[in-house]
Parts: sequence; structure tokens; C-alpha cells
Amino acid sequence: MSIQFKIAFFFLPALLTAFSGYAQHKNVAAYLVTTANDTVQGELKLQKEKKRLRSIRFKPVGENSFTSYSPAQIKAYGIGDSLLFVAREVKAEEQPVFLKVLVNGPTRLYAADNLSSAGEFYVQRPGEQVVQLQKRHNLAELNYMLSDCPEMESNSSNSRKNKYSGGHLSNTIHAYNTCSHPDEHSEILFRPTKINYLVGVQIGSHFGNIIYKNYYTFFQKHFNNKVPLAPGLAAGVFLNISEPGSNLMLQAELLYKQYKSSHTVQESRYTRSFDFKANAIQMPFLLQFKLPRLLKTQPYLNAGLSFTHLFDPVIVHEIKYAEDDATRNSKTITEGVRNWSNGFVGGAGLYYNITSRNRLLLDFQYSSTVFFSGFQVTTGFTL
Repeated sequence: MSIQFKIAFFFLPALLTAFSGYAQHKNVAAYLVTTANDTVQGELKLQKEKKRLRSIRFKPVGENSFTSYSPAQIKAYGIGDSLLFVAREVKAEEQPVFLKVLVNGPTRLYAADNLSSAGEFYVQRPGEQVVQLQKRHNLAELNYMLSDCPEMESNSSNSRKNKYSGGHLSNTIHAYNTCSHPDEHSEILFRPTKINYLVGVQIGSHFGNIIYKNYYTFFQKHFNNKVPLAPGLAAGVFLNISEPGSNLMLQAELLYKQYKSSHTVQESRYTRSFDFKANAIQMPFLLQFKLPRLLKTQPYLNAGLSFTHLFDPVIVHEIKYAEDDATRNSKTITEGVRNWSNGFVGGAGLYYNITSRNRLLLDFQYSSTVFFSGFQVTTGFTL
């Protein structure tokens, strides 16, 4: 078994184990509201959000097992004092689904991840059906909805500044309730975090060239080397940070990489061979820009800086003269290389959303440092 596969075999399971807490399901204290408006206390099994759209697993206090409940069987369920999910009918869905309540008042704002690629936010005015706020038509729908409130209409220019995010939309709907129904209670129950954090793992390969210059006194000349690298392993973890509604993302990566090269050049009077081998830790810091989205696939561009630390890097030069050249002796030179280098990284990629937190990704990068230049192709997923 090659060293690349050995490292992949031991390295990636360790990463998955370290971050396994992200994927574990836990039970939390919760309550549900029955169709008879009775409140039942108990425990909720935290399944993935996509599953909880259409069914939850709930265990009432005093019982030993969990029971499944659909939106047709109960009115709502809640977690703590700030998370409330209600059963509602949504256009294009055959059965009711559980929607997260962001603003509770005369006009309500809901959220539902992974229900529709057109958007995740929904509005319901008093006595009306649930309406989806689509990403592409968000401004027009909001302006129409707010048009019956003179104060909000006079500030319609401010509504154009609204981003398609839970925080901005919650403030808008709450302000609308205060304007249109000043005597009725309106409350922002849940403010989605302003920053999204995603942790993931990736693995792939890199290839390119070693760029190396040196001066040898016994030759009285410089050697300018641009030696091809053998394809090497690239594997590691990354942290992606973004703000809801923004096209910009920040990504920090920690990669293990292997560099290996063996190259021979035949000159007129001698043969010059070049051997290099090193393991490295690379830390790219990238700014990513989202391109127009296609269904659940999100393409992006990225660029940033990269810092690389080489472990025991050694370059071996061997000069071997022809056997009939008695004036010179063959020579082998072993030389160390400085451990740290920096450079820039640029590239593109795309990811496919499975859920709001789980995505598959394919990434292409070009990097250039003091010693290396080349391409990297990786695939990965978020946890």
C-alpha cells in the first residue's frame, strides 16, 4: 500500500471522528400543541431539518418511547421559549408541513429550509394563505404586502435595502405589524444567526512544478529548475463562514499535502538528476464569491493567500559525467530547503446542497509559492 493511501486511511477517519459531534442526534426538552389546543411536555429527537419538515419524533413526559407526529396530527411544537414550529399548508405541497416561526403577530414570518429551491421564507397575513417570498421576486412581494401601511409605504426606499435573510425580513415584518396593528402583540421569536459556520473535509490530488534556483560553486553557474511534480495527495479540513443573503464567503483550510519529484536531464557531457520529497501542511485563506445559482448547485470563484510549512524538505542533485571524461568527478549534493513559504491561490468550484448544512463540493485551485506552482482538485462535504 502506497504512503498516500496509508495517510488517507488514517487521516480522514480521524477528522471524521473529531467532528462527529456535528452529525450526532440528541434529545431536547420540548412541547407540542395538540389539535385540541392541549400542551404536552416531553422530549424531542433532533433529526435532520429536512425530516422534521414532515414528521417529528416526540416522547411525552412519563413515557418510554418516541412517537412520530405529522403536521396533520398536531398544531405545533416548540423547543424552549424561542423556537416554535407550526403546521401550515404550503402551495405545491400535498400535505401540511412544519414551518419555523420567525415573527409571531398579526402577520407572521416563517422559515423552512430544504422545502423549495425558490426560497426559504414565507409570510402569512391575517385570514390569508401562506405566501412564499421568492428570492428573485422578494422586493416586489414585500412592497405589495406593505402597501396598506402608509408609514411603511412612505419608507419604501428602505425596503429595497432588505436582504433575503431571516434577520432583515424579521425586522421588516415586525415593523409592519407595529404599523398596521399597533394594538396587537408582535414578537420576533427567532433571529437566525448573522453568521453561518460550516465545517467540512476534502480530499483530492495536486500536480504542478517545483520552481528552484541555486548556485553551485564547482560549476560556477546558476541552475534554474522548473521540475514537474508527481501527482500527490491533498486532504484536510475547512471552515466556511458566510452571512445569510450575502454573495461573499470566507474559507480557511488546513491541508496535508505530499510533494515528490524525480527528474533527469541529459546534457552534452553529463547527466543531471533531481530528486525531491517532502510532506507539508498548507493553510489557504480564501475569499469566495457566489455566482448565479442553478437549482441546488452553487458555483463560486475564490482567491486568497496561502502559507505552507514543509517537513524536512531535502533536494538531492546528482551530476554524473560520461565515463570517458577523466577531467571531472561525478558529484552528489544534498541540500535543505527553507520550511516556510507563502503565495497566492485562485480558482473556482461548485457545491450541491443536500440540506441547509450538508453539501457536496468540487473545487479547483491554482496556487503559486516561492517553490511550487500548480493545480489542485478536491472533492468533499460539510458535516
